[in-house]
Amino acid sequence: MGKIDYPARMIALERLRDRLGPSHPRHALVDRMMQRMLLSAGMTERLGIAKPASELTGILLCELELGCFECAARHRCRQWQDDCQAEGDCREFCPNAGLFEALLLPRKDDAPASEAM
Repeated sequence: MGKIDYPARMIALERLRDRLGPSHPRHALVDRMMQRMLLSAGMTERLGIAKPASELTGILLCELELGCFECAARHRCRQWQDDCQAEGDCREFCPNAGLFEALLLPRKDDAPASEAM
């Protein structure tokens, strides 16, 4: 499994959504996928989680994205992301908070090759 190319995935989804057109039954699903990918990316950015440097980190980010897809707190999430001065943290509403915390921990396998030794 290679590293995840989020911009390329977003471009592919947008092209698919455009080809389907607004009247297609799956248009809304593709739109929802794009919105949830953006929420997931926004959370990683707000928390300062770096791009995946290892396969394991990439897999964890995929799991986060799936959690975001099923999340019922998307409005609270977006509000928290937009307000960088907001009190509290994502643990109050985010079902992925544990995975985000795991990604914030330094990992031996994410260190550059020169530092890992």
